[in-house]
Amino acid sequence: MKDIFILQQKIVPELIEVLERRYTILRNLSLLQPVGRRALAQKLGLTERLVRGELDLLREQGLVVSDTPGMSLTGEGEDILQRFTVLFSDLHGLSELEKQLQNIFQLGRAIVVPGDTDEDPTVKKELGRATARYIREILMDGSILAVTGGTTLGEVAEGMAGYKYHCPATVVPARGGLGEDVEIQANTIAARIAKSLKGSYRLLHVPDNIGAEAMRSLSMDPKIREVVKTIKSADILVHGIG
Repeated sequence: MKDIFILQQKIVPELIEVLERRYTILRNLSLLQPVGRRALAQKLGLTERLVRGELDLLREQGLVVSDTPGMSLTGEGEDILQRFTVLFSDLHGLSELEKQLQNIFQLGRAIVVPGDTDEDPTVKKELGRATARYIREILMDGSILAVTGGTTLGEVAEGMAGYKYHCPATVVPARGGLGEDVEIQANTIAARIAKSLKGSYRLLHVPDNIGAEAMRSLSMDPKIREVVKTIKSADILVHGIG
């Protein structure tokens, strides 16, 4: 398939341009849905007339649906988007970059998403979705999943909510979090992910930054000691780094 696209790029370059544009529209629709045509056009830096024409075509193909809140992808649209994401990652060298990261850092798997989160906040949403998809691949019944807090993990929780995937796993916070924004605390994120999985969760009611002496004192509490024991037994750790 990649070879076919390379040939088309040489012979019919305008076809690749159209594919790129429609892929970008589908990708942003998936991240922003429901969204109006005008807002989508502004986000993409395209004219509203051009975006309207593309959306009409995608709607005729059954990939996009329009209702009062705005435009959204259909189930088939999401499926097509995922297939093209793999293809475009290969075409733009992301697959090769993933292999390089795996070799340099001796990783079993590396996943790279396009974009710059400093310039485009929707990139973090896509990163969250990519992480959610990978978690679904490796999570097994009875697994213990530990998660930290922060905005990136918040997007992971949001990405998990978008899938109808149930797994009787246990989700625990990998750190405390009293004091920061409650929406991105590890406890909150653990509970959100567990709810999406229809699994269970345990909470850790301790501050994130705590001295050794205070930690020893808190560790005497049976409930906290039991949660810490569960965290140390985690099969999977999801940790944001920025």
